[in-house]
Amino acid sequence: MGDKTGKLLAWLERRYRERTWVLRVKNSQRVTQTTGAAIAETFADYYKNLYASRTEMSAEDCEDFLRDIHVPELKKDGRDALEAVMTE
Repeated sequence: MGDKTGKLLAWLERRYRERTWVLRVKNSQRVTQTTGAAIAETFADYYKNLYASRTEMSAEDCEDFLRDIHVPELKKDGRDALEAVMTE
């Protein structure tokens, strides 16, 4: 019968690994990256650009925006409920 159980487990593990690993990714220039270092660098660049501040809003524009926005106010009973002691 051989080592069918071991082969099955190895096959299942390989399938699981293939589904959870990033094997290739395209960078911002649409070039496919396949090495671990290049994939990691592509993700690092993506998140660095995603969270970079690109705000070109003047202080006056910001004040205008905040003045025109409606922020709802929490009523006293809602505030009291949130500040109450939690019980099980």
